Amino acid sequence: MLPLRFPAALVAAALLMFHTAAGAATPVPQTPPDTAPAWHLQTPDGNTVHFPEDAEGRPSVLLFWPSWCPYSRALQPYVQAIWEDYRPQVNVWTINILENGDPVQTMKDRGLSFPLLLEGDALRNTYKISRTPWLVVVDGDNRIVYTRPPNPPSPIAVAKAVRGKLNALLGDAAVPLPDSYPEPYDLHLKKGKRSSRAKPRPAPTQAQWQPWLESHLADLDPDASVAGIAEQGPVDDGKAAI
Repeated sequence: MLPLRFPAALVAAALLMFHTAAGAATPVPQTPPDTAPAWHLQTPDGNTVHFPEDAEGRPSVLLFWPSWCPYSRALQPYVQAIWEDYRPQVNVWTINILENGDPVQTMKDRGLSFPLLLEGDALRNTYKISRTPWLVVVDGDNRIVYTRPPNPPSPIAVAKAVRGKLNALLGDAAVPLPDSYPEPYDLHLKKGKRSSRAKPRPAPTQAQWQPWLESHLADLDPDASVAGIAEQGPVDDGKAAI
């Protein structure tokens, strides 16, 4: 097999990509507020909900989500069950953020009926939202008493924590906890790379990646260069060189 010749521009771009991935600064998470910021948002029917006024001194569950997030989808059925079990003692609102689809149709397709509020992106800053789904429990005095942690073991663990917080707030009006929970929707675990149950994808073979690479090299200027990086010359193993 003939050795591949890599222009310096391609090598520089590859090195920059790896340097950026390995050495870029990780953003420092912002501390969520202790008190739930006020807001007013519209329902799909055009009605406006004012918070905290419309909470009327009751505990509230706020779930921030986009339709494309599989972790939001996994958690939503448990929030639906909480809404069904705890109303009217508790308010439940799901607030759509970061959306690129149709949240109204998405909720219909998923069989969800708890109250939906639209276009909540302005709240991402006030609530210091750094991931989805973002879920908080707010007490009757408008204090945030629970925030979904970054990496809960499962949506069931989140549901149990939310129910526990709500029962502590409700006191004598607490709702009995379920004897069991349905299995979570875990498509994100089955297809994602983070699941211990998922089989790792095999690394592509040279026969698979070389045609792709050669097709991209064909579009490059053979005389392209990057200042300060010397021409690499012929190499026997292009993959290892990059």
